[in-house]
Amino acid sequence: MPDPLANLTEAQTAAVLHRGGPLLVVAGAGSGKTRVVTCRVAKLVLDGVPPWAILAITFTNKAANEMRERVAALTDAATLGQMRVSTFHSFCAWLLRRHAEEVGLTRDFSIYDEADQLSVVKSVMSEKGIDPASFKPGMIHSMISRAKNEMKGPEAYDEDAYDIYERTVARVYRGYQALLKVQNAVDFDDLLLKVVELFEKSGTTLEKYRKRFQHVLMDEYQDTNAAQYRIARALASGHRNICATGDPDQSIYSWRGADIRNILSFEEDFPGATVIKLEENFRSTGHILAAADMLIKNNTMRKERDLFTSKSGGEPVVVCALSDEQEEATYVAAEIARASGEGVPLRDIAVMYRVNALSRSLEEAMRAAGIAYNIVGSVEFYRRKEIKDILAYMKLMTNPLDDVSFGRIINVPARGIGLRTIERLKAFASLNSVPMVESALRVKKIKEIRPPAAAKVQRFTAIMQRLKKHVDGSAADAVRAVLEETNYLAFLDRDKSEEGLQRRENVGALVSAAFEFDQLDEEGGLRGFLEQVALVSDVDSWDDAEERVTLLTLHSAKGLEFRTAFIVGVEESLFPHVRSSETLAGLEEERRLAYVGITRAEEKLYLCYTHFRTQFGRTMRCAPSRFLAELDPSACEFRVSRTQRTPSRLATLDFDDDDDDPDDIEVSLELEDLDEPVIEYDEIGPDSPLDYSAFRAGVIVKHSRFGVGQILELSGSGSDIRARILFQRYGEKSLMLKYANLRKA
Repeated sequence: MPDPLANLTEAQTAAVLHRGGPLLVVAGAGSGKTRVVTCRVAKLVLDGVPPWAILAITFTNKAANEMRERVAALTDAATLGQMRVSTFHSFCAWLLRRHAEEVGLTRDFSIYDEADQLSVVKSVMSEKGIDPASFKPGMIHSMISRAKNEMKGPEAYDEDAYDIYERTVARVYRGYQALLKVQNAVDFDDLLLKVVELFEKSGTTLEKYRKRFQHVLMDEYQDTNAAQYRIARALASGHRNICATGDPDQSIYSWRGADIRNILSFEEDFPGATVIKLEENFRSTGHILAAADMLIKNNTMRKERDLFTSKSGGEPVVVCALSDEQEEATYVAAEIARASGEGVPLRDIAVMYRVNALSRSLEEAMRAAGIAYNIVGSVEFYRRKEIKDILAYMKLMTNPLDDVSFGRIINVPARGIGLRTIERLKAFASLNSVPMVESALRVKKIKEIRPPAAAKVQRFTAIMQRLKKHVDGSAADAVRAVLEETNYLAFLDRDKSEEGLQRRENVGALVSAAFEFDQLDEEGGLRGFLEQVALVSDVDSWDDAEERVTLLTLHSAKGLEFRTAFIVGVEESLFPHVRSSETLAGLEEERRLAYVGITRAEEKLYLCYTHFRTQFGRTMRCAPSRFLAELDPSACEFRVSRTQRTPSRLATLDFDDDDDDPDDIEVSLELEDLDEPVIEYDEIGPDSPLDYSAFRAGVIVKHSRFGVGQILELSGSGSDIRARILFQRYGEKSLMLKYANLRKA
């Protein structure tokens, strides 16, 4: 059996061998953090710690699976069945299944995905007569999730509401939680909050798990939110055997509640904690690491450390200025083709971007060049219509209170049940305080529903009654039963198009996924399969064995690595994003995101920006990101496109803050005539002092009254320089620099 200590560095060995008391492992990018956690778990087992006494938490199912495999290789396969290695959400779901009644649920509760959650929000808004045109359901859902991440319930949120919008959110929030309770359902945030509630309500339950899990290991500790932080502290507060690993420089998820202060204050929370720094990077070359290191040192909220690598030198980081997004995409495709021709597998190449909207031109260029690619976070498998239909049947089988699933499938496949009948079933359910399934079972008592329509409803309930017999069986058995009882495949076969054939193949893949789940987890059954499906993430579905280039957002790239990597759209307003760069905390998180992107590259890195970028058919002038000026220039090679295209119209970006996901940002543009010539950016150096020379056409500035804007033109000389600036909120203004008191945004 392999030795867990083999080939470890001195710092890694110290982390693996640490015994007793709190341990913080500050692990720089590419420093072997996952290996340290895995070897630590294996060494604990080999030293006699019972596997069931170890709890290891990661942040993706992919990482959890990899950890299980590595631990099995270092110990034995039997160990895995007794050990809890999972994501935070999976661990909380596991706990709640065992203590559901203590927090107002039954063990068959449903876990609603984002589409289900949005459906509940819309239902509440409709019931309360709230206009979705004035109050966008997506925005309200995001604000509810944000409140939960801050551990703020409906009542507390209502008390703090300061305007009509927040008071409306509070009304929906209250109704949303009430409806989830009626439907015996939770959302992702509730999985965490319910466990906090469980531990606070029942000291006996907390003590039970505190005694069981004598060693708690938390990976990616910098990404924990308030609820996760409280769960971790609660479990470790007795024995204090907590090992937290993470990197403050890679904390990039504040928009979903992550609090960098959790890792920065670890030593205050656990006095006497041992701190071990992993500073040797095994992934990237010297030039890539030098560029990343100089960049991140501009941040203040971090733990100081000095990364180094034995891979000295290497190829310089290419910083390339292109004319527009078409040329950028063509350049990227050409460089990928060249790398592939030199022997770099496509699966080892990635193109990253700050927002999903930038993928369109890249996809076109890939197709034109005949380069196979995958997009991480496109239409995920489990969100496809045909898959959600079948899963809805399975969810309703286990949880008859699940009205969202009921509403999705009562007439799928089509069985002639119209909207009027469904509305009358819903009204009866509401009047009698029963779930929709119960309303359907009592359809003959609903006088407003005529006999022919009632007969159709009864045929549906008969199907559900037969399917209930499979609730305690395997996942594969449940999927096959749904397909047979509903004739779903025959329903798909009516569509002879390529899309119809693809849907049938997707259903086949679902059957295979259920079968594989049964093979790996004989005790999981239908309930376990539904739980796994509900908690799958974008990266979990990414297959790194496919011979394709990977296109993905920088947020999705966390934890991955590629021999060759591109980051496109490295421009002011896009990266750092204009919505995040107005505060120091926001700007520092954007810089951490850039650091994460840069350190995904092993051998070759390209950073691309354009002079002009077109969105929605309109063109804007772009300025290179300030982050480019913060790189180590000796580690970079600067390239400038010879092509200069001058658009006839110019636009500025205006970002619609309607979505909490920073990768899905709506962009609208305001036009402005362009008369001046194209500005060329021949080279990039460190930021100059904030005198007049720091301002030029294309630079993003901030004014104390007008806010953020972009300099369009400078005129005059000496102390009489005047700037024509297009502000996002106030339009175009002409200001004297000596009076404007501008600063670079």
